[in-house]
Amino acid sequence: PLEDGSLDDYQLFRVPMTTMTVRAVEGIDGVSSRDAARSKNMFALGLVSWMYGRPTQPTIDWVEKKFEMGVVGFTLFFTLCNVVLSNLLAFFIALALDSGIRTQRVLRSVFFLPNVLSMVVVALVWSFVFAHLLPRLTGVELWMGDPAKAPWLIVLVQVWQQTGYLMVIYLAGMSNIPSDVLEAASIDGASFRRRLRHITLPLLVPAFTICLFLSLSHSLKSF
Repeated sequence: PLEDGSLDDYQLFRVPMTTMTVRAVEGIDGVSSRDAARSKNMFALGLVSWMYGRPTQPTIDWVEKKFEMGVVGFTLFFTLCNVVLSNLLAFFIALALDSGIRTQRVLRSVFFLPNVLSMVVVALVWSFVFAHLLPRLTGVELWMGDPAKAPWLIVLVQVWQQTGYLMVIYLAGMSNIPSDVLEAASIDGASFRRRLRHITLPLLVPAFTICLFLSLSHSLKSF
């Protein structure tokens, strides 16, 4: 690291320990052959300082690889988590905004805003969060470079961006529910849970179907 503790001139690298990379790592000063080849279930994580277009001597840290999902496994993991979390979050946000709070119009715009941002803007925003904001708040320096955290962080970004779009669909479905039906159920003594279970959810089946297939299609396309 630099003398002032900053990492502006450093680049994070992640090397899976195959036979070729073990031989390459053995040539780095301070890394013995025993450390380089002690396990195939290890990752070499380090920081390479770039000066005048050439990388200087890297520093090596060893991180144990927790699991290996592969491309298909990660796609299935990403699809399942994204479909479930984004639909649940979008439904509850729509349910809260449909309750008639004063700032519902402003909140609708706030929640829908991530969906209109380009991927470049989203990448810049979350790169700043993972590289600068979260390390200062939590004290944990490694986020996207950690194999155990990276899959969940990717799901987090996708859920954050997609929830607003699904929320609009749920709000449109809730607006089509006859208000006199809900008022009649309320007068008859039906609680909020019973109205939600016997009136709102059955009438939102078309919205659930649309959101389910949209989120499923978008997640599978990430393969």
